[in-house]
Amino acid sequence: MEKWHWNDLVKVEPRGKITFDVIKPYVSNSKNIFEASCGFAPLCGYFNDKNYFAYDLSQIAIDDAKKRCPNGTFYVTDDKDFNKDLIIDTFIALGIGASKRPEESKTEASTIIRLINKYNPKVIILEMCASYYDDMMRHNKTHNWDIITKELCNYSIIKEQTIDAQLERPIVSERIIRVYSNLRS
Repeated sequence: MEKWHWNDLVKVEPRGKITFDVIKPYVSNSKNIFEASCGFAPLCGYFNDKNYFAYDLSQIAIDDAKKRCPNGTFYVTDDKDFNKDLIIDTFIALGIGASKRPEESKTEASTIIRLINKYNPKVIILEMCASYYDDMMRHNKTHNWDIITKELCNYSIIKEQTIDAQLERPIVSERIIRVYSNLRS
């Protein structure tokens, strides 16, 4: 049986609603939304009127997400193996750099960059845990957030906001959301 290491993320609310309230103006015109490494997909229930595609390594997380987003298309796969041909206009990646598994963290940034380049979305929404980022900066380590941001030269930041996602562990509850717009669109 699969053991899930993010027990506090099983509770997708209120994180999903709080995050959706921030990004709603930027996804309202989207038709095709893609979420990379979606985990329990706290946003998927807000996209039942859209074409929603997502993948994650965890079968347990995908099964849970399917209950809240029955019209969504979900894939159980590893980051490095995801290579579906999709047409998307919004790309979402929540929890960047929060992986507890080193083998996942190694491929996270390169996969997100590869998928953004492949799909060329109009809007990109990235979210990360503020305390993990602060910790990486204190130890002079490069965070996946920085690696990804450097590659988004065709995008401009149109919104950045810090939220309290009201997770059970306050240390991981403060999240930074950044919305990018494609300069070529």
